[in-house]
Amino acid sequence: MSSSKKPTIESIEEQINKLASGLILLDCASTQDIEEFLQSLCELQKGLSGADSVLKGVCTLIEIGKKEFKQLSDLDTVKINAFLTIFISSLQNFVRSVKQKKDLSNYEKNFEEELRQIITGDQNETKKAGGDLSETQASALPDFISNAETMLEEIESDLLRLEKEKEDAEIFNRIFRDFHSIKGECNILGLINISSLTHKIEDVLEKLRAKTLIVNSEIINALLAAVDAIKKHLILLSSDFRKASQENFLSIVSSLEKVIRPNLETTTETEEKGDVDNKKDQEKKEEEFIPKVPQ
Repeated sequence: MSSSKKPTIESIEEQINKLASGLILLDCASTQDIEEFLQSLCELQKGLSGADSVLKGVCTLIEIGKKEFKQLSDLDTVKINAFLTIFISSLQNFVRSVKQKKDLSNYEKNFEEELRQIITGDQNETKKAGGDLSETQASALPDFISNAETMLEEIESDLLRLEKEKEDAEIFNRIFRDFHSIKGECNILGLINISSLTHKIEDVLEKLRAKTLIVNSEIINALLAAVDAIKKHLILLSSDFRKASQENFLSIVSSLEKVIRPNLETTTETEEKGDVDNKKDQEKKEEEFIPKVPQ
């Protein structure tokens, strides 16, 4: 970002979203990958020197994150993944909160506490048996629900667009990024049921991205049903955490698996047919254009 051009909330959000997309493909076992990712964060921080005072809060969060990351003494890939996921999703949520003019007075403190819980491993120890709400969960849950609801609305809109604009990589990346952020927050808060569902959704999205699946109305409807199920679960979370913690999404997961299989079979059959045709064409070309080696 040029130092002569004042950064805007939109340009900052775009850069953070690019980092979130990069995080999806990050190899947490690779020192080089991690160093490059942290360098990208430093570049973002450097480019924020001319930002408004509120947006400079992103700089403060990055500084806190860099400081806390140094406490990860060993290359524990699970902790690194959890740390970087909450790091980036917190930056995304902060920018969303600025745009929505929410109260950010405790944001830095809560952010630092979340990162320290990952480092010490206390995020699992603070959970109580039987689905009771821990102090950590109670303080973080309202913000998580609010941010997740916003992301799900955006995902829903993007899924409807994706059905019409199947080759739009930007729409697809937004959907993937938002689901990944929701999953990361769920892992930190111990919301295993939503985390498991979003993991299955990511499996579907990975197949779509690899083009082993083709976007169609069945898949879009299954993903929309998953979004709707998570929305309803968030409402239950805010009113009855114990009941919500015992809920599962087996029927939704089953629906996702059902729409995957026919598409995989169709894709495989098409690929096999194409391979046979291509082989025949290639053999014909070889007969026509490749001189035979004298015996």
